[in-house]
Amino acid sequence: MNRITVSLLIFCVLQSASCEENRPIQTIGSNGESMIIGVTAGGKTVTVKLEENEAAQELIRRLQEDEITCTVDDYGGFEKVGPLGFDLPRNDSRTNVCSGDIVLYSGNQIVLFYGNNSWSYTRLGRAEDVSQDEWMDFLSAGAGEIEITLSLISE
Repeated sequence: MNRITVSLLIFCVLQSASCEENRPIQTIGSNGESMIIGVTAGGKTVTVKLEENEAAQELIRRLQEDEITCTVDDYGGFEKVGPLGFDLPRNDSRTNVCSGDIVLYSGNQIVLFYGNNSWSYTRLGRAEDVSQDEWMDFLSAGAGEIEITLSLISE
């Protein structure tokens, strides 16, 4: 193998190893109960555990009022992104994301990752109990715009 191929292979291995998919996530609602959200697309729903941060807490507050529906589209071959229609509090930090991570970008864009990336985001949560292939199928990865609905689910 030539040096470029070896270097690229090492970079890819390190990038995938740096994904923070095993970090613990816990959301506590305003009444002290554990809460998750549902993301629905194409008639299927995936549960998402939210981060314990100000943005996630504000998202919960908004979902207590009503579901949130938005259109997301493929970007960069590794994510679906779209406007929420409102701003959430930002706590951006440089982070490595991977398939299943859901983040806030620029305070008003929701991003659902089906690949890996590293950028400055506010973490919102992570899809539960779904493989990368199932998540990519759920998001119709690479197929353009889809409509998603966020809803609140109490555990």
